[in-house]
Amino acid sequence: MKKKFTIGIFSLALVLGSVMVPLMAEEADIDSLPVNDVQESIDEITEEVTTETVVDTPEVVEEEAVDAAVDIQTIDVLDNESISPVVEAPVKTPRATTIDDYAGLVAALANAQGDATLVISGGSRIVLNDSLKINTAKVTSLEFVSSDGTEVVFINAKDKKHLETTGNGSLNLTFTNVVLSGNRETGLTGGGIAITSSTGNHIINGLVVRESTAKGWDAGILQYTALNGGSLSVVDATFTGNVIPDRNSASAAIIMVDLANGANASFTNITMDRNETVNQNGAAIGFYNKDGVVTVDGLHISNHKASSMSGGMKYTGYTTSTLTLTNSSFKDNTNIEGTAGALSIKQTAQSNVSITNTTFTNNYAHRGGGAIMLNADGSATTTTLDNVTFENNKGGLIEYNPETGEQTGLPSSGGALNIVQSSGRTTLVIKNSRFLNNTAVTGGAIALSNNNGGITDLTLEDSILSGNISDYHGGAIDFSYGTGENIPGLFTIRNTEITNNTVTGRDTGPGYYEGGYGGGIAITGYKEYPDVLVLDGVTFNNNTSLYPVVWNLNAESSSLLQTSYRNNVTDTTFSQSSHAFLAGYNNAFNGDDVYIDYDGIAYFDLNPETIADLDLENYTEMSHYNLSFKNELILEPITPISANYTFLGWYNESDVLWDFATTNQTETHQYLHAKWERKPEPVATYNVSFDLNGATSAQPDAQALTAGSTVSQPVQPVRDGFTFQGWSTTQDGSVGLWNFATDTTPSSNMTLFAQWKPIATTSYNVSFNLNGGDGIAPASQVIDAGAWVSQPFTVSRNGYTFIGWSQNAQPGSPLWDFKTMTVSSDMVLYAQWQPVTPTQPTTPEKLPSTGYSNGLPIFGLLTIATGLSVLALKRRKNN
Repeated sequence: MKKKFTIGIFSLALVLGSVMVPLMAEEADIDSLPVNDVQESIDEITEEVTTETVVDTPEVVEEEAVDAAVDIQTIDVLDNESISPVVEAPVKTPRATTIDDYAGLVAALANAQGDATLVISGGSRIVLNDSLKINTAKVTSLEFVSSDGTEVVFINAKDKKHLETTGNGSLNLTFTNVVLSGNRETGLTGGGIAITSSTGNHIINGLVVRESTAKGWDAGILQYTALNGGSLSVVDATFTGNVIPDRNSASAAIIMVDLANGANASFTNITMDRNETVNQNGAAIGFYNKDGVVTVDGLHISNHKASSMSGGMKYTGYTTSTLTLTNSSFKDNTNIEGTAGALSIKQTAQSNVSITNTTFTNNYAHRGGGAIMLNADGSATTTTLDNVTFENNKGGLIEYNPETGEQTGLPSSGGALNIVQSSGRTTLVIKNSRFLNNTAVTGGAIALSNNNGGITDLTLEDSILSGNISDYHGGAIDFSYGTGENIPGLFTIRNTEITNNTVTGRDTGPGYYEGGYGGGIAITGYKEYPDVLVLDGVTFNNNTSLYPVVWNLNAESSSLLQTSYRNNVTDTTFSQSSHAFLAGYNNAFNGDDVYIDYDGIAYFDLNPETIADLDLENYTEMSHYNLSFKNELILEPITPISANYTFLGWYNESDVLWDFATTNQTETHQYLHAKWERKPEPVATYNVSFDLNGATSAQPDAQALTAGSTVSQPVQPVRDGFTFQGWSTTQDGSVGLWNFATDTTPSSNMTLFAQWKPIATTSYNVSFNLNGGDGIAPASQVIDAGAWVSQPFTVSRNGYTFIGWSQNAQPGSPLWDFKTMTVSSDMVLYAQWQPVTPTQPTTPEKLPSTGYSNGLPIFGLLTIATGLSVLALKRRKNN
């Protein structure tokens, strides 16, 4: 104890000295020792004392040393106010030295706080003895990083996670070239990360998990449970070769997220490849979401093998939860037992699901929903698919060998999308999407089933459904309902192409109803409610079914089906039926495009008397019945044609001729049978044809006649320049003309040739005489009898006016009218002239007399007067 006391006093003195020396130096105005030098001196002295001191019980010494340290810290330093306050910096664990083993990891995590980085020796494989614990109350950010960028692998302890969190804080967890791996080849199980948080917001970056496993109900290799708020964000993660190996680990998944009370989760750029879940209700990634928001962007799941719930992702949304799935892909995933080859969705209450810009390719689910299985059980759920592509997805098929009786497989619904509305009402919108080459027993692309009063309001628009195949109903789409309810427009399809879809009608063996209906769309269970379907701007083309349905939709009909078609089918084109029997029924409800369910059937017995040589030309097995509604007219089938018998009509079981125009079907099954009358034995006929032999008039029709028959005389032909003489059996008429009254046909085909005689013509010469005129007369003309003379040029004669031509030379003879008069003999036409009358000269008019006969005296007087005036002017000037 004395030594202990001495050490304590000595330490106290050193501390007081370190404080007092600088103060006294300052008062004495002398240089003080540097603080660092003082600290070094203290360290040296302490080390010497400690070295010389021998302690029998280190634990006690350690406790007393701690007590002494506490006492030192509580000493009131002189002039405390003169010391500057210390500002505390955020706690940050210094970058540790390189870690290369489990012990180093445990120690580093124990000391980590705030933002911490653990540097792992590059290329190392560290086998963990237990789960690494991260206390989120101390650590807010933690990075595991390889020292040189080469891969580091953490191998979990048996049946343990790689990492687990404790505390209720938030954690930002980053992996840089660090992989979490199991070792299933050695039987090692477990691995992954478990995060349990009540309110924390967690982020995981760069996570890579492979070859790990998980067991237990709702377990997950990455498991996040947040039942009181909080959030999880996972970015840039990869999961490869992980397994849920236990069949009884119900609902476990490679990634399991359980959210409640507003907790949220987001996953961005997630790759999951070659994982496997053999458990019940398993999946690659599973979500339970109550009132939260799940956002998934860039999820890529491929080559996943599942045995029950989903070959990819499963999502259960409760109350007002929301799922948004974007920019993702699901490819080559398989569910060997259940439904949902890629994505399983269960919605309740008012939950919402939105899927956009996503592809589903080559996925398989044994019981249907080759890509997506949607179970809706809410009062107002909504689901939207926008720009989603479904291609080559498949449901399981039923295989049957009639020779051996072997039957395998189970029925599947929805090669791409299977919707089951168990109760409540869902609004489902599918737009801008493509369903290509998907396959199932029912609904090659889409199967929608409303059960137990459930209602799905479907709008399908601006989409393409092509190349899909089913064996039973609905090559592209199958709508079914157990009891049916008339909700007009429940299924609305707009601006969509439904082409090249097929219902095979394959024989699936005993226990299954005969199928083969609705190459494009099949609607079953909505008996007497065709208003549920609205088609607007839909294009059907080349859809085929083994047994197409035939409906009577003539424009005059006032039946329920006709009214529905008139009101609900607009701007829609339909396929040309592949069956000749249906060529006359040109509407989308007939043939192969749309199958409407029925509650009656009319069966047509074509050969009730089993006539051996009936030999029908235009009926096949599929055309022996028509589907119908009770209390509606039965569509009259096409008239059967037999080479040996004449069809007399359809008769009911009371042998009364059935009137299809007025008689309604009142029974569920209406039996009608055909009656026939044998045709007379056929007599050989021979063909008599007519050859016009150069004429261009109308061609007479050929006549089919028995040997020894007279030929009906055809209309007499016409040929310009010839006279028709009659008909002959030779082209040149050398054997004489055919006598239509007495001649009869031979026992072979023959041709009658028209015989012609040219018409003789007479010509006359017409000349022109100038009859005193000047110049040269017009040239003569040769004119056929009865023809018109061409009017020649106008001639002239000095002193005369030409007035025309006449058959007489005498002036004033009648003139020839070239427009109306014709030639009947040789003749001369004489020019006719009219003399020109001479013009007399005109005498000028004489003016009346003025009373003077001579003007000379007046002229003289004027001259004298002028001279006198000139003399008078000169005198006046001189004066």
